[in-house]
Amino acid sequence: MLRTKDFAAKRWQEEVESGQRTMHRGSTSNPENTEPCIRQTGFKIFYSELVRGLEESAIYNEIKGEMASVAQLVGQMWKDLDHDEKLRFNTRAQQQRQLHREMMPPVEKKAYTPPVFRTKCSPRMVVKLKEDIISQPHKVQLIRSMGFESMLDMSCKTLRLTFVAYVLDRFDPDTQFLQVGVNRVHITAEDVGKFLGIPYAGKSVPSVISIKKMNLLKARFPNRSFAELNRLTVHGQESDEVFMQTYLLYLLGCFLCPTTCDQASPTLLNAISIASKANEYNWGSYVLKWLVQQVKSYKEKHNPGGTGGCLFFLMIFYLYHAASGDVGGDAECATILGWTDELIEKSIDRVMQRRPSAQSGQRFQNPMLNAAFQEITESIYQKFLALDQSLQQSVPVSSSSRPEDVGRHEASSSRPEASSSRPVPTSSSPHQGSLRAEPASNSEDTAGRRHEAYSIPSPRRASSSSRSQRAEFSLLAEGSPVHDPYPETSNIARTDPTPMDLELEDQNQAALNDSPVGHHSVNDPAGSSSRIIQRRRRRPIHPARQRQTPYESAPVVVTPQLSPEDSLIYNNWCMKISSKKQSLEMLIHIPHAHPLTREEIVQSMSSRGNVSLRVMDTARVVIMLRDSNLGHTREGELYRYVHIFHPNFGVEFERMFNGEGSSSLGSFEEYFLPSVLEYNVKYCNMLMIPLLCNNHWWCIVLNLRDSRVDVLDSIHSFFDDNNLEPFVRKLRDLLHSMLTACGSKVSVNEFEIKHHKMPQQALRDPGSSGIFVIKFMELWDGRMTSSISKEMINAIRRQLVVQWVRHPNNNMSTQLTQFLVDMVKKQLPQH
Repeated sequence: MLRTKDFAAKRWQEEVESGQRTMHRGSTSNPENTEPCIRQTGFKIFYSELVRGLEESAIYNEIKGEMASVAQLVGQMWKDLDHDEKLRFNTRAQQQRQLHREMMPPVEKKAYTPPVFRTKCSPRMVVKLKEDIISQPHKVQLIRSMGFESMLDMSCKTLRLTFVAYVLDRFDPDTQFLQVGVNRVHITAEDVGKFLGIPYAGKSVPSVISIKKMNLLKARFPNRSFAELNRLTVHGQESDEVFMQTYLLYLLGCFLCPTTCDQASPTLLNAISIASKANEYNWGSYVLKWLVQQVKSYKEKHNPGGTGGCLFFLMIFYLYHAASGDVGGDAECATILGWTDELIEKSIDRVMQRRPSAQSGQRFQNPMLNAAFQEITESIYQKFLALDQSLQQSVPVSSSSRPEDVGRHEASSSRPEASSSRPVPTSSSPHQGSLRAEPASNSEDTAGRRHEAYSIPSPRRASSSSRSQRAEFSLLAEGSPVHDPYPETSNIARTDPTPMDLELEDQNQAALNDSPVGHHSVNDPAGSSSRIIQRRRRRPIHPARQRQTPYESAPVVVTPQLSPEDSLIYNNWCMKISSKKQSLEMLIHIPHAHPLTREEIVQSMSSRGNVSLRVMDTARVVIMLRDSNLGHTREGELYRYVHIFHPNFGVEFERMFNGEGSSSLGSFEEYFLPSVLEYNVKYCNMLMIPLLCNNHWWCIVLNLRDSRVDVLDSIHSFFDDNNLEPFVRKLRDLLHSMLTACGSKVSVNEFEIKHHKMPQQALRDPGSSGIFVIKFMELWDGRMTSSISKEMINAIRRQLVVQWVRHPNNNMSTQLTQFLVDMVKKQLPQH
């Protein structure tokens, strides 16, 4: 059978032989070649005329099969054609294109209509089913036995799609955080269960069932459309198990776990296989995972037209935390039963009215920031107004027509008497702000008037002072000035060296190079002198090559110093304690980690401080929350490349190893069960365990990717001195049992134990072992991706504290915002 391309070529050849088509496919049948064409070009006209001439010649039959070579020859002829000849063909083509535009009617462009946001999450369908089935007591009793009795008491039908799209923009499916105003609220399976009134504890809902069960369910529900499932639920006379499966499939498909289609997803057949025991399973976690997957697919534009998931829950959860005074904090509204259509409409209108707009003065969602911004704006406006009034009070221009008198008068009148601290420009250059004028000796001009003369400091001195002032200058709260030790030269501190500075420095350097070695005196016209000294050049010192082991071959990354704003936060907010109340104030509270008070931060993160278990827990949560640590399996399940065990896991294992605690696997279930972690650790590449032994932190890494156990320690001899080989072997056996319980078939108990040579800590700073372990967990990927040194530890301590305080998931960020606003207000009168 001929391919499509071959068939088209054969048909075209037959049309040419029968005279229905010319030899050139793009040529027109019009002998004058004047048919208008929007894509007509000069080369096409030139080519068609030559081919038509060949068709009429006697040699056409001989060259009929060599038209490809003829086309190449015509193309070369077109390239060699004179400009005037090409212009003649191009003009004809342009005339045909213009004629085509005149003959064709204008095309009306359709107005852009944004895509309609689609979803099949319909609380109205659930309420309608309830009204149809409420008169059948036996079926109602079966629904209550499943644990979904809240669906029978539901009365709200409202789902405003415009507001749902507004909420979706503020929901992060990767971290499951919802931005409500200035607060970030973490959504858990417990929240879903409580708000919707469905079971949120127990076993995990199965995602895979046997082929036999799946075939049975597919045969039982060949048509999964909502209309058919509604008919079977209301009028079906099947067994109790079939009714519960039908009702559960309908409820999941149109409300709890919908998609954008008009029928229930076939994936839900796995979940309804346990309908008769539905009250024993965690449906809150199942609904939340479905919502996260659907929203993530929507935001990644895999399904740009809409999204699935229980958007009704997302809407009432946002309204519950956003509405103040009416709904927020109301216990009834923390469930689906407390919401009515009128309350939802009222709450949505109130939330949308509070959004900041360009016309209103509410530029930020935080009212505290709005008040501070208004105060700063008013203060700056008053100062500019006073400056404008002072500039209006200028002395009239002198009647003298001599240029030197006019310039002298301008120089004397531009110097204000009231504010002598303001610099006086001495040049009309656009870079005059880069130099600061200084008062010099008084002199007398030719007219007998006494005035104060000014002299310009040397450019090298001005440039060096600007560098030192730039180092001391700081910005806070996105550009608001906080500290400026030189308010009269703030323009110097805020800018880089100007072109005039660089040019003058080059001239000064040239003078240095021309002068002999020793000292040289240069006298300026004003009589002042400056001493220029050139030092001898030193021989360059070439450092010797350093010996490096394979696991220390990563380059040492210089830890950047804190910015002025971060230094202010670290010194004045985190590490400053003036009262007992301040020491107990909570500064860091990242979800899934213990909250940290100011006293704990000072004790653990100050110089030579010992890292506590709670601080290590905060560090591990921050490392695991990185976006690069998230992944998905082929089945779409969420997992993490690196899982770090809670520090208490190491403490409990040490007790078990010493014979003080329980040795059963069940005592460690909270640290590895997928139902607790919400992902399976068998898919991870690295399992890290921070351990505290004799006030010394060290780390064990179960490297599942490279099939070995890595021992990371900042004191290399600590492992052998304390004979920790049996300890590691026992821990390896426990991890093997954990992974086997999670479904892994890898023989972890046969992995090689490798003690790596890591960057070493200073022996006079024993508390730095915790900082080294935090960096090991952050940088280890079978090897150190970048190395650290003991000289960087104090800088790393400061960086970690500021990173945790300013973390986007920190629930204590409101206090930090208040502190920054107060600092801005304190520094405001200086400007």
